Amino acid sequence: MVIGVLVFAGGTVVVVVVVVVALVFVAFVLSAVVQPSHKLVNASMASRAKVRRIAYPPVAPQGLG
Repeated sequence: MVIGVLVFAGGTVVVVVVVVVALVFVAFVLSAVVQPSHKLVNASMASRAKVRRIAYPPVAPQGLG
């Protein structure tokens, strides 16, 4: 991770740790919010696939018997 550094005219170096910590916190909160929605989408896709398999079973090819 890159920490932003501001250099002023007097040569004072200020490390912008607060901004980095805030960005990491925002990323953590967003990932915590996004992951459950992905799980919900995957679960609904799996249940739809089950319904499709039950509703439309594979049909044997005609004329091979």
